[in-house]
Amino acid sequence: MGFLDAFKASPTKKLEADAEKNPSPEAFALLAQKHIEMGEMDVALQVADRALQTFKNSQKLKDIVSFIRKKQSQGQVKHLQDEIRVKPSPNVYTQLAGIFQGLGDVDGALDNLTECAEKFPEDAVAFRMIAQIRLEHFLHEVIAYDGVHAVQAIQKAKALAPEDTLVRMLSAQLYYAIGANALAVQELRAELDRNATALDIKSFLDDIGNPGALEEGTTVETLIERCEEAGSLVNSLQGFPRVKPGLAQRTGATPKINPVAAMAKAQEIAGTAGVVNLVILDREGRAVASVRGENPLDGDAFRELSHAVERVAYEACRRMDIGSFVKGNCLVPGGGVAFLRRRGTTFAMLFAEPMKADRAAAFLEDFVSKIVGGSHGA
Repeated sequence: MGFLDAFKASPTKKLEADAEKNPSPEAFALLAQKHIEMGEMDVALQVADRALQTFKNSQKLKDIVSFIRKKQSQGQVKHLQDEIRVKPSPNVYTQLAGIFQGLGDVDGALDNLTECAEKFPEDAVAFRMIAQIRLEHFLHEVIAYDGVHAVQAIQKAKALAPEDTLVRMLSAQLYYAIGANALAVQELRAELDRNATALDIKSFLDDIGNPGALEEGTTVETLIERCEEAGSLVNSLQGFPRVKPGLAQRTGATPKINPVAAMAKAQEIAGTAGVVNLVILDREGRAVASVRGENPLDGDAFRELSHAVERVAYEACRRMDIGSFVKGNCLVPGGGVAFLRRRGTTFAMLFAEPMKADRAAAFLEDFVSKIVGGSHGA
């Protein structure tokens, strides 16, 4: 067989050539999927991971990476779950939670950590991991529920391990983000006392000076609630000592949405099969941008419907103490409405056949990432 024949015979060569000649998320996704079909999971993961370095907001590539990592970790997850059933221990629980966290399954990680904390209430590691997950989600989505639970987990971890540096720094990050600067300084000074060579902390303390204490009657929980109401943190963690890489860039202000640019992006998807209506709502329920397909609901009617459903779901989540409404589907025969919230901004999409609910959720996630950036597991 000649070289040209061998090239043509390879099931991936043409896809590789297409991706190299006209790089796009779709081209690399097709290449990765072909490697998956051939059972070459490691190669597929390498292709998708590399492509994500360029196409950071591609939901398709993210889904492929997530799928591969789940497949690769299935054996380890099953082994740890079996071990928990036979001989549970804090170490096994936290290992399993760490795998789920790495896969982006925040709920799975928290479920395991919560069960661990209930069975082993003296284990500081579980509370520390809960605090870290809750804090990261609060910093990204500014949901008070996560902030309050982060505080509670931090307090429990501190009581069990008063000298834990990571817990102290998580506490300082949370306090500073919500504007409790004096409390953040207190934590940072305590850490500097135990680690005099921490020059990053010393430099930050020199810059921040001596902030005043909280006003009388103001609590940490109050400040957390105010952040959710405003849809933004008081202080960005940009430049804060020892912040997890990439986290500082995702925190701070409410997403700024340019209505003209948002409308242009909405118009781009207007002809997508299954997309009937799409609307972007501000905190008060006003339409920032919207688009209608053929024979859709009236634009104002869909806006009012979306805002009403979002508010009912939001209040229900608060009453049931399960956090804030972040995303969900309202399904009807032949379609439904997909919802996604980003710090006070609501995105709603009415979809119908041939689009399915799971595809609608991923499609809306990808659209939102183009408007306000990606999510931390929302």
